[in-house]
Amino acid sequence: MYKGDIIDMHAHIYPQKIADKAVHSIENFYDIYAEGNGTPAMLVENGSRFNVKTFLVHSTATKVEQVTHINDFILTQLQIYPCFVGFGTLHYGMSGEEILKETERIASSGISGVKLHPDCQHFIIDDPIMDNIYSACRDHGLPILIHTGDRRYTNSRPERLAATARRFPNLKFIAAHFGGYSCWDSVKCYEGCDNVWFDTSSSLFKLPAEQAMDLIEFFGPERYFFGTDYPLFGYEKEIARFFALPLDDEKQKSILHDNAAAFLGLNG
Repeated sequence: MYKGDIIDMHAHIYPQKIADKAVHSIENFYDIYAEGNGTPAMLVENGSRFNVKTFLVHSTATKVEQVTHINDFILTQLQIYPCFVGFGTLHYGMSGEEILKETERIASSGISGVKLHPDCQHFIIDDPIMDNIYSACRDHGLPILIHTGDRRYTNSRPERLAATARRFPNLKFIAAHFGGYSCWDSVKCYEGCDNVWFDTSSSLFKLPAEQAMDLIEFFGPERYFFGTDYPLFGYEKEIARFFALPLDDEKQKSILHDNAAAFLGLNG
C-alpha cells in the first residue's frame, strides 16, 4: 500500500466569519452532513494527520460581486499556507471586459486555475454564454475544475462538459466527482476528450467499487486525482474508501500524488 505524500485536488475553504453559514448551505444543498467546518486551519490540521502535503483550495462565487473578494481570499491563504495551491472563481454575469481583467489578475497573481459549479452558479456548461470564460482561461493557461453531474439537474451533465471539451481542445478540464456525480453511467461520453481529467471527490461513498474501477481502467489511472470535497468529507473515511479499491501500489501512487504533481507543475 502506498505510504507517501498525498495531494488533495478538491477542497473548499471559507473565511472564518462565514464558514458556518457556507457549510450549512452546502449541507442543505446536498442533504448531507459535512465532516469539516470549512476553515483552512481545520483542513490543514486534519490533512496533516494523513500525510496530505498539498491541498488544491477554492471557493465559488454565486454572485458577480463575490468574485474579486473570493479571489482575494484565496490569494491571502496562499501566503499563509505554502501547502495550498489556489484556484480562483469567475461568474458568467461578468462583462467580457471584467472576465478578461479578472482572468489576467488571477493568472498573474499566483492562482493556478479556476473552479466553476454549474448547479450553484446557475449556468449550463455548454451554454455559449460561458465561452468568454472558457476562452479567457484557455488563453491564460488556466485549467478549470468543474462540478459535473447530479441527477437533480441538467446544467452539469457529463455530456455537456464533453461537448465543451471538444469545442475547447486546448483548455484543460478536471471533471469533478468521477466525471459526473450520480450520473456515472454517462461518464464514458468523455471518451476521446484528452483534455479532461477526473477527481475522486464526493463519489466513493456512493459509487460501487466495481464501477469506479471500470472507469479508472477505461480512461487510465493517469487521468485521475484524489480529492475529498472538504468540508463535506474528511480524510480518514475518504482515504480508507480509496484504499478499498483494488489498485496496485503504483496506481495508488499515481492517483494520490504523481498525476496531480505533474498536472500542477509541482515536480521538481
